[in-house]
Amino acid sequence: MVLFSRSREKKPIQTNAGFTPDPLSLLSPERSPAAESCVYMSNPYAKRCVDLNASSVSSVPLKVTDDKGNEVKDEKHPLVKLLKHPNPRMNGKKFFEKVMKHLGIHGNAYICIVRRSGNIEGLHPIHPHRVTPNFTDDALNPIASWVVNLGDSVKTVPVEDMIHIAYYDADDTGIGISPMVSAAWAIEIQNEIREWNLATARNCARPSMKLTIPDELSEEKFKDLKRRLNEGCCGADNAGKIMVLDGGKDAVPTGFTAMEMDYRNAQEMYAREIATAYGVPPEKIGDIANKTYANSAEANREYAIDTVIPLLDTLCSALNLRITPAFDDAAEITYDHENVPGLLGDRARQLGEVNDIHFISFNEKREAFGYGSIGPAGDVLMVPADLKPLNNEISGIPADDDSL
Repeated sequence: MVLFSRSREKKPIQTNAGFTPDPLSLLSPERSPAAESCVYMSNPYAKRCVDLNASSVSSVPLKVTDDKGNEVKDEKHPLVKLLKHPNPRMNGKKFFEKVMKHLGIHGNAYICIVRRSGNIEGLHPIHPHRVTPNFTDDALNPIASWVVNLGDSVKTVPVEDMIHIAYYDADDTGIGISPMVSAAWAIEIQNEIREWNLATARNCARPSMKLTIPDELSEEKFKDLKRRLNEGCCGADNAGKIMVLDGGKDAVPTGFTAMEMDYRNAQEMYAREIATAYGVPPEKIGDIANKTYANSAEANREYAIDTVIPLLDTLCSALNLRITPAFDDAAEITYDHENVPGLLGDRARQLGEVNDIHFISFNEKREAFGYGSIGPAGDVLMVPADLKPLNNEISGIPADDDSL
């Protein structure tokens, strides 16, 4: 099957909504979620950034704590069950991954709360293009309700039954702005680079050429010459062939090669701009120029602290605002920092630092990391030399003296 044919008409990529991948349309106030979806599907770097943020956040398990800060470990607790299986179609990981993808692509994520007899029964992610806000003139309460297009019907959802997560909008409209907006120029230039490379590949990687002919050609001869040049000199099948010109004809390049335009470095530069808009280290989306083991480890740590943790905090804050108050014995939805990808090395380093402290007991060290006491044997202090009990090494201090 021929995938790229000279006789095949070039058609723009389209979504079901009929939008073409025009990143600059994101800069228009009339931008739509459908245009953002199309850009996500057309640019591999933007897609990678969105997918990476979503998978990183959803890979961290959420937990429920009580008023004393203790984790609720009862699997039958309604809130614990809700987080693990928000609805019959999704488990917790798939649910939160979809929510974070909506946020990364559109700058907004919507979670509809389903209640039965006043109790929360399920959570459903709603695609942003299906949600429209009912604005008010009150600056303190700008949104009165949400209108959700369900396909065959329209439903008005109260504010308390819709969880809205959004990136900040500088115009303060109450609706978030996608990171794609700030990266629109970089995405547009990257897409143009790929289209240019495809066009030159179809022309045997040669730039545009000007063919000079000493004699004037009739319409029929002109079409015949053009046909023979296309068949004999263009396309991958003719790569490496020699062009033979007769009758004083002369072919002169009128464009630049990919090397002359430095497209490779330009593509990498704009990929870094896209990664910056999403808070993703360039090494994680294919920038191999600075990808060493040390740099990768530091990039993972920086990514976890600067991007993943803030996204997790935003998600948990939104859930705690709407969901947690419905459960009397639950105080907060949160997570453990040591479960964040990229911070496992930090925990090992912290364990080593605490273990090297000799003015606290083993039990105090264990307590610092959430572990229980091992009994009276863990209450002694140890000195560095031979790790003997400190009271045996310091004279004049009774063995039962607790002043240390």
